[in-house]
Amino acid sequence: QLNYLPGQIKIHQHLTTKEGLVNDRIEIIEQDKKGYLWIGTDDGLSRWDGNRFLTYQKHNGLSSSQIRDIAVDSNNVIYVATSGGGLNIIRNDEIDIISEDNGLLTNWLLCVSVLSNGDVLIGGEKGSISLLSNGKLSKWIGPEKLNNKDVYEIFESKNGTIYIGTFQGGFFTYNNGQLKNYA
Repeated sequence: QLNYLPGQIKIHQHLTTKEGLVNDRIEIIEQDKKGYLWIGTDDGLSRWDGNRFLTYQKHNGLSSSQIRDIAVDSNNVIYVATSGGGLNIIRNDEIDIISEDNGLLTNWLLCVSVLSNGDVLIGGEKGSISLLSNGKLSKWIGPEKLNNKDVYEIFESKNGTIYIGTFQGGFFTYNNGQLKNYA
């Protein structure tokens, strides 16, 4: 018995700095609601539209070219955590910067996460997590509660539990106002 197999087209592209990628050391890749790929590197941010790259670096608007993490909210706002430059917010190709000058706990960021309620948690060095809620910035959890360990990951599960991954401090969970450490 012969089985009919429909033809398949496999499209593979190898994208490098020759094609316009800003740097070949990739830290993070995120896709926005329009389908663009945002690629964070150690020397800037590249946006891939399927045909070409658009590059963002310190000389053309970013506060730092060292990208550590990217998150996208439901309104297609892009949040870019940088090393030494705080948080860059890209809205309709305009860049706003939130830094220690605006109340961010540290400019040395490692992660950013958009929660299901639209709030943004911004994690960085020495246990710092800032909260951006309705345009207002505040301290979310004090660094001492995270044993002053660098915050590398923040993830919200479907049941609302927030997981916080740290460097050499294990991970923490936050649920219903309770913080627990699993070191």
